[in-house]
Order: sequence, then C-alpha cells, then structure tokens
Amino acid sequence: MVSASPLAVVEAAVHEVGLDPLNVLACTPRTEDGTVLAGIIEPIPYAAGKVHCLRSRTSQPLYAAFGDNVFDLELLAASRVPVAIRPKPRLRARAAELPSLVQLHPED
Repeated sequence: MVSASPLAVVEAAVHEVGLDPLNVLACTPRTEDGTVLAGIIEPIPYAAGKVHCLRSRTSQPLYAAFGDNVFDLELLAASRVPVAIRPKPRLRARAAELPSLVQLHPED
C-alpha cells in the first residue's frame, strides 16, 4: 500500500482489511527521542514519489495500481494494470495518456 496519507491513518485502514502494516508506505513524520518534528521522512509518497518509494522497497513488477487523482498518474503508469476508481476530473482529463487505464465508476 502506497499512500500520501499519514502513516497512522493508512496503517489503521490496512489493519481493517487484513493487510500487514509493515507493507505500508505513507507519509511518515520525522521523530526525535519520541517527539514528532515538523517534517516528513523523504522520499514523500506523493505523485512521482509514490513510485520512488515503492522502488526503494522492491524491484518486483507492479502488476496493478489503483488511484483516483491526477497525482496517482505516475504510479498508475508504472503498473501493468492501472485502475482509476471514481477518478476525479483531472485524472479523467489525462486518461488518454494511459490507454490501458481501467476506469471504475468514472462519472460517480
């Protein structure tokens, strides 16, 4: 799971669906001696950073990716099966850049 959302939120969500939180790549706050600092550990899993974070963890092929925003475009493009779930208008506007993009509920 790669997300630009805060790590604690994504870990709680994956726990609910039975995924291992150790497989989460998300915005992780910087800490020092148990104190949360103003800053995020880089690379930040946002836009092209999602692919960078994923590649820093594994070299395995990315079989499928799911997103809803134009900021997911690079991650979707890096996968064999890109899936846009309820894509926002800006992602729909660029869908032609990914001819294999599957759009689920594009107009909802």
